[in-house]
Amino acid sequence: MLILMLFVATAPILKTCSSNKIVTELYGMGMEDETRQFLVKIANTIAIILLWMMLNVFFGIYKELGIIEGRFTWQNGVYYLLALATLVWLVLHIKRKWNL
Repeated sequence: MLILMLFVATAPILKTCSSNKIVTELYGMGMEDETRQFLVKIANTIAIILLWMMLNVFFGIYKELGIIEGRFTWQNGVYYLLALATLVWLVLHIKRKWNL
């Protein structure tokens, strides 16, 4: 709630400062576009890998689809098939993104 109040209170100030030419020039000189694009590409790659890992941990361990108890069920098969298919997709996506 406090953060929302601070944001609402500072919004008009930020709007007037962002329209100022000097402030825009100062913030525009921070980093070259090529460097920024490279860092965004790195961050996006890390984010998509972490998302894939978190989803596999959630469904595999928390929902117990990756744990084989007694015998192999069709739910285990679907989980492992989808995990393998999304891993292949992830590797191909990253290879295309990085032009490897």
